[in-house]
Amino acid sequence: MSATAASGPSDSVTGILRLPEFRRLWAGSVASIIGNTVVLVSAGWLMTTLTDSALLIALVHTATTLPVMLLSIPVGVLSDGFERRNLMLAAHLFLMAIVALLSLLALSGVLSPLVLLSLTCLVGCGSAFYFPAWQASIGDLVPREEIPSAVALNNVAHNIARCIGPATTGILLAAVPAWIALALGAMLYAVMSSLLLAWRPAREPRDLPREGFFSALRSGLVYVLSTPTLTSVVVRNFVFAFGAVHTLALLPVIATSLPRGGPAAYGMVLSCYGFGALLSAFLSKIVRNRIGNEWMVRFAFLAVAACALGSGFATSLWQLALILPLGGFGSVAGFTCLNSTMQLSAARWVVGRVMSIHQTSTFAGLTTGSIVAGAAADALGLGGAMTLVFFVLLGGAALGLLRPMPPLPGDALQPLGRFVAPELPVSVRETKERVVVQVPYRVPEEDTAGFLAAIEIRSRARRRDGAQRWQLLQDIETPGRWIETYSVENWIEYQRHNSRQTIGDRDNIDLLRGYRDGAIARFLVQGPRVQQPVPMGADPARHGV
Repeated sequence: MSATAASGPSDSVTGILRLPEFRRLWAGSVASIIGNTVVLVSAGWLMTTLTDSALLIALVHTATTLPVMLLSIPVGVLSDGFERRNLMLAAHLFLMAIVALLSLLALSGVLSPLVLLSLTCLVGCGSAFYFPAWQASIGDLVPREEIPSAVALNNVAHNIARCIGPATTGILLAAVPAWIALALGAMLYAVMSSLLLAWRPAREPRDLPREGFFSALRSGLVYVLSTPTLTSVVVRNFVFAFGAVHTLALLPVIATSLPRGGPAAYGMVLSCYGFGALLSAFLSKIVRNRIGNEWMVRFAFLAVAACALGSGFATSLWQLALILPLGGFGSVAGFTCLNSTMQLSAARWVVGRVMSIHQTSTFAGLTTGSIVAGAAADALGLGGAMTLVFFVLLGGAALGLLRPMPPLPGDALQPLGRFVAPELPVSVRETKERVVVQVPYRVPEEDTAGFLAAIEIRSRARRRDGAQRWQLLQDIETPGRWIETYSVENWIEYQRHNSRQTIGDRDNIDLLRGYRDGAIARFLVQGPRVQQPVPMGADPARHGV
């Protein structure tokens, strides 16, 4: 079933589980993330048996997040250009193989801290290929208005894993060798692999050739940098991830430092964190609808900050168990709001790249945060490290005073769908030379201010959609005559650029069309070719100019 088959938005977060394809793949993602949690918890505990260094223990978390940070953007480019199902399937088969190897080495007793970190780093590489493709696939599986609920359910999956995975792993580690827990993780990856093998997603028709890797990479980065909403969310998300990871990265140290600490206690308190996160996944939609995105994000920062400070100074497992649900609740609330805003603020043609940049900011925060957490704990002690991150998170909450989170957008980013490429000679259509576009306007003097404001909005949209070298020129000999110019790499890129127009661009395009006054646009090919004027007819907006 496609996303369009849904009858309407659900009344609750779990209502979208009525969609069979989403329900099956979401269930598979639960199994996959539980497997990932089992592997991470087992690796963290194994490291505590190999070394007493808090830094090395925290680096287990870093080893799984660093590859995701480094690879997410290239994988996001691939997820926009290739079938996402194949990327996710290849990632899971790779994860099965690596975790099976880790289990065998643990069984043989030859693991060292370096080997353990290396293999957990490869687990992170597999995750890097899975997560961007899965996040970008959400919009293909559910209607647009259901994306926040789907994102929340993804967080439910993560936090079911936090509830079930640590508790199960802690019990297993107390009763059986670590290699058995790792073997369980490999089998859970196999569940998602089987579901992906059975999935047959609809193929999107392509009117234009696939965009080249480096061109697609550049266009994704430009899109985010040209959209202030996305840029501010990326920065806020990095700060939140940096602070949120401290408690999780140091939890093995905290749990083992308390009376009666051990693997079972570690699993128990981590499950308390997961319980709070699970509760948040079901309640955050209701709370967000009442207080808005910005206040929800501020609350998330403050809740995670309070959890970090309380964890650093806890003196018993019971105190820690009471404090951790607050951090889990705030963590999911914050990541859900930030993720939903990012996904709904991106057009579908670039959503894979946008979400990969968002994920890069997440894992950059997680990676640097876990490194700083371990180093600060070694240098300042647990209380000092948590006090430091407490103030960082307070600063993250205050960022909303400078640039508040926007409300979740509507359908403004849906394709406008009225671009028709003008007829040009074959020699021009097939050229690989740079194409320069000149768009003339005739503006009455009294309308100059309004025209300049409108053309500034259009310039941002042009750059956002891939235009380069944009400029506005004024004819000093003819009052009121202005010429907009920009270029693209070739004629195919010109068509790609204009096919990216959205419903939100429509009013601006129509306003500027009123200043055309019958003037024609010109397309010029860079190099020794003859310029080709093209009469645009009654509706020049259909031709992107």
